[in-house]
Amino acid sequence: MLDARNFAKLIDAVGLTVNPRKSRVGKITNAIQETLELSPELFRFKSKGLLVSTSSCIELERNRFDLSFEEEQYEGVLDGGHNMLAIGLHLLLKLGEDPK
Repeated sequence: MLDARNFAKLIDAVGLTVNPRKSRVGKITNAIQETLELSPELFRFKSKGLLVSTSSCIELERNRFDLSFEEEQYEGVLDGGHNMLAIGLHLLLKLGEDPK
């Protein structure tokens, strides 16, 4: 489980290039955002999460990991792009930023 600060770091570090499905704002992302807003405690039960590919993963203390992304063509979010997009938009709205 990632907190908002580390999720923002992940968004900054990886793209959705390797994800075979293109993530767009629509029914899926709107439903995810609705869950995050109205019943965030249920999100982990309604989501498969993210599948991330990396060539370097170092286990740190306290159940943390250091991921490095060097090959944009092969590394990044393989599955869960809609989750990533919806969570990113949700965080921007919470910070008072215009996500457009």
